[in-house]
Amino acid sequence: MTPKIIKKLSTDQLLTLWEMTTDIDDKNIPDVRGWLMDEMERRNPESFND
Repeated sequence: MTPKIIKKLSTDQLLTLWEMTTDIDDKNIPDVRGWLMDEMERRNPESFND
């Protein structure tokens, strides 16, 4: 999974991936979750300004 691929996913797919990565113990998961958050913020910035 890369930021380039994440940009192509639907919002529902982003949310599903977020949920799927909740309990994964892998050193790369924080990076993936960061990319997911970045993309969700890009799509809906007003939700991140509070």
